[in-house]
Amino acid sequence: MKRSWLSVLVLAACRQNPECFGSDECVAGTICFEQECRDPRDVDAGPVMRTWFRDVEPIVIARCQSCHARPPVNQAPMSLVEYNDVRGTSLAGNPLIAEMALRVASNTEPMPPVSQEPLTAEQIQVFVDWAATGGAPGNAGSRPDSGVIGQNPLLGVPAVTQVQTGYLDLFGLAWNNAGEVLFFADGPGNTIYGLAQTGVQTFRTPGDIPRGLAVDSMNQLITAEVALRRVSRTVGEATVLPVVELFETHAFNGPYDVEVTGDGAIFFTDPAEGLMGRAREINFNGLYVVPSGAATANAVWQGPVGSAPSGLALGTADGVLYMSDAVDDVIRAFDVGFNGAISNERIFALTAPEPRGLAVDAAGNVWVATSAGLEAYNPSGLRWGVLLVPRIPSNVAFGGNGLTTLYIAAESTLYRTVATIPGIP
Repeated sequence: MKRSWLSVLVLAACRQNPECFGSDECVAGTICFEQECRDPRDVDAGPVMRTWFRDVEPIVIARCQSCHARPPVNQAPMSLVEYNDVRGTSLAGNPLIAEMALRVASNTEPMPPVSQEPLTAEQIQVFVDWAATGGAPGNAGSRPDSGVIGQNPLLGVPAVTQVQTGYLDLFGLAWNNAGEVLFFADGPGNTIYGLAQTGVQTFRTPGDIPRGLAVDSMNQLITAEVALRRVSRTVGEATVLPVVELFETHAFNGPYDVEVTGDGAIFFTDPAEGLMGRAREINFNGLYVVPSGAATANAVWQGPVGSAPSGLALGTADGVLYMSDAVDDVIRAFDVGFNGAISNERIFALTAPEPRGLAVDAAGNVWVATSAGLEAYNPSGLRWGVLLVPRIPSNVAFGGNGLTTLYIAAESTLYRTVATIPGIP
C-alpha cells in the first residue's frame, strides 16, 4: 500500500517504540501491525481485528492448555494461560504471537500436534488474523458468556494470608455455619481440627486418615475416611457412625472427597490413591452416591483404573455436580436430579495439572485447587485466571461471616483471603 510522506511522518510520530509486538505498546488510536504502530485505517483491507479475550483465549483453553498449562506438561515448552504468557519470544526466536499463528497453520509442524484433532480452518484463521493485527488483548469483559457473572471474581481479591501452619498434609475443608467453625482435615496427621473465633482446636483424633469433609443439613460432619475405606457421620462431638462401608460386598479403594445435597444425598469419590498399597476389590475408580436415608452406595460414574476422581462441589441450587480428575486434568460436570440421580456428563473445563478440591460461589463461578494455584472459571467453563498460593493448594472452601472468606488448604498450611463474591448460602 502506497502512502504519502506526510502520512509516514504522522505515523512515525505516533510510535512509542522502534518496533512493537502488541497494540498496547502503541499510542491510542493506533494498532501494532507487522511490528509497526499504524493507523488501523491503513490496514482496513487486511485481516479482521481479533482479540485475545474474545477470540483466541476460548480456543487456547479448549485445545492448547491441556499441555500448555502452568507449569506446562507433555514436553510443551511454555505456558499459554494468561495474555502475558503470549507476549514473549518463542524457542525459535520469533515473537510468540506470530509463532502461534505460524504453528497452527503449519503443514509440517502443526499445533495441536498431528496425534490430536486439528483445528478447523476458521480457528486457524482466528490466530492468523490476531497475529497480523498485533495480538491485541481486548477487554476481558468481551469473553464469550462473560456477562453471565458480570465480573472476574479474582478482581479485588487480596493476596492470601496464613492462618496456621505446621500440619503434615491438609485437604478436607467444610464450613459449619451453625457453629461458625471451619473443619479441616490433616490426613497423615490423622486429625480433624476446628477453626473458630477462639482459635484452632482438635475436633476428632484419631480421624482414621480423614480426607474430604462436608456438613449436612443437620450440621453433622460427613467424612471420607481412607483408613477404614468408608464414609462416616459424626453425631454430636464424639459419636462416629458409618454411612457406607462397602460397595455391594467389596471394600472401597479409600474415599477421597464428599459432598451432600440439600435433600440429603451423599456423593463421594474413590480414586486409586486411597488404596495405599492395599488390594483392590473394585475394578474401577468411581463416583458414588448414597441416597438420603439409604445404607448402600450406587456407582454413578465408573472411571478406568488410571483415572483419579478427586474433588467435588455442588453448584447453585444443587443443580450441577462438579468433579475434578487429577490425572486427566479436567473438571467434569453432571446434572443432579432428585436424591442424587445424575445425568448429562460433560467436560466443564481443562485445568492446570492435578486439579483437586472445588468450591462454587453464589454467581456460579467454579474455583479449583491446582498445581498452578487457585484457578477460577465462569459458569460456562471459561478460565478467569489464577490466585497464587505460596504452597500448592489441595482444596478450597467458602466460610466466615456471609461466606465471604475463602479458605485454602495447601500442604502444611491453612490460608485465607477475602472473596469479592460470596459462597453459596
